[in-house]
Amino acid sequence: MPYNGIGIGIGYGGYAPSSIPSSLPGLLSWYESDFGFTLDGSNNLQSWSDKSGNGFDLTQAVAGSRPARTLSSINGYPAASFVNAGTKFMTATTTFAGGNHSMLIVIKPTGACSVFGGGITMGSNNVSFQTSTIGIQNTNNLWFGGAGSGGGDAGIPSVGSVYVLGKTLTSNVYQIFENGAFTRTQTEGTVVTPLPTTTQLLGMHAVASLNSPIDVAACITYNRPLTSSEMIGVQNYLLAKYT
Repeated sequence: MPYNGIGIGIGYGGYAPSSIPSSLPGLLSWYESDFGFTLDGSNNLQSWSDKSGNGFDLTQAVAGSRPARTLSSINGYPAASFVNAGTKFMTATTTFAGGNHSMLIVIKPTGACSVFGGGITMGSNNVSFQTSTIGIQNTNNLWFGGAGSGGGDAGIPSVGSVYVLGKTLTSNVYQIFENGAFTRTQTEGTVVTPLPTTTQLLGMHAVASLNSPIDVAACITYNRPLTSSEMIGVQNYLLAKYT
């Protein structure tokens, strides 16, 4: 439902207009599981339309590499589903020019993880400091780094719980946000430059890597670092919908 212009905090699905991802400048891609799932004959995810209007759809042409679609997985919404050490993924080609950015994802861990698995990734080279990821690492910690960086959170997420995760990158400094709150700063040893700049991955931290056991209901990227208030606003929109 489009914003109706009446009052504050009333309109687009009942959320404040300032918290809607498209209300902020720099929106690169926006995927939500109640919009634009296209399934193949096996009910696997062939494409996921970009809700931003930029046309950066996630796709997978190879049937055997498509993630499963689960019904009512996350607060009644469907999800793209990945298993531990699987090889399913989707890609999108964007106009991202590289460098600073922001990422958000809604995930539900579905089991123990034995690999470094990405949920959403910018860049696809398996080269140190050339990918930027949110996922789960092989110690089952939440992971906010990329190739060449562990960057795990101190806490292990609970299987079956839903998490709204986000980060911003400015040069070599990540700001980490979890479930509507800023949690910490993570400084890398060198400037992070996702390459190829125009590639986004769903389900892996780099091409030919492996999956975390997660269900994914939403992913959003921006071509700039969001402010803390902007990030928390978008996370609150996602929390209200998916938790």
